[in-house]
Amino acid sequence: MKINFNRHICNPYGAPMFNQSRTPDGTVIDTDEPLLLGNIAVNALTVTIPGDKRDGIQKVSCFKLSQRLFETVGPEYHFQTVDVTPQEITMLIDMIEKVYPSPLIYAQAREMLENPEQTEPELTVSPKEGTDGP
Repeated sequence: MKINFNRHICNPYGAPMFNQSRTPDGTVIDTDEPLLLGNIAVNALTVTIPGDKRDGIQKVSCFKLSQRLFETVGPEYHFQTVDVTPQEITMLIDMIEKVYPSPLIYAQAREMLENPEQTEPELTVSPKEGTDGP
């Protein structure tokens, strides 16, 4: 099944969310990079989870799948549409649920993975506007 990993994760108001980073003092700030299904998937596949029971073969499978989700062009990378197996979709959903307990992120990611033919809704605002809601 082909999955587009370049799809936006949106806030409850339909505006795209953005990746976050920490300043040296620990403050969390939004970056200019939109939060995409690919970001969620790669993070979920490659993060270390306390009490992780995956064996070495499963960890290698997660890493190899994470590498297929994007292409590198010079210093930049771009998420792409990738053909994934039903087993890989199940693995992605399982890992995303463990890493992203937020219903906001988990539910959108799961919907995108289970229903890839669904088109991305039209964004109601430009990417950096309206991220705090109405």
